[in-house]
Amino acid sequence: MYGITYNIPICLWILDTHPYSAPMAFVKPTADMSIKASRHVDQNGKIYLPYLQEWNPDVSDLIGLVQVMIMTFSEMPPVYAKPKRAPPTPAQPAMPNPTTPYPTQPSTYLVCETSLSRL
Repeated sequence: MYGITYNIPICLWILDTHPYSAPMAFVKPTADMSIKASRHVDQNGKIYLPYLQEWNPDVSDLIGLVQVMIMTFSEMPPVYAKPKRAPPTPAQPAMPNPTTPYPTQPSTYLVCETSLSRL
C-alpha cells in the first residue's frame, strides 16, 4: 500500500558484543495499540526476521535491519489500533437530591476558560 504511513514503535537492544552479535528487536506498542502476533513478531513483541537470525558482522548493520523491518511490516503490520471505547454514561438518579445546592451531573456544567494578563 503506497502512500500510507504507519508509525510502528520499535526498540533495539544493542548488546556489548555488537556488531558481532545481532541486536534484539521488539515492537513496543503505545497505549492505544495492540500487538498482532505473526511469524515475524510474537505476542510479547519480540521480532524474528531472517536478517537477525543470519546476522553477519561483515555485511549486516542497523540501517539494513531497519530497511528490512520497513519492507516486512509494510506488508504485515505488527500492531493495530485498539478499538475505542465510548465513555461510560453517568447514571441518572431517580430523584434529585433536594439538599444538594448544585447540579450533580458533570454534563450540566458550563466551563469557560479565560486568561488574565497583567497591565
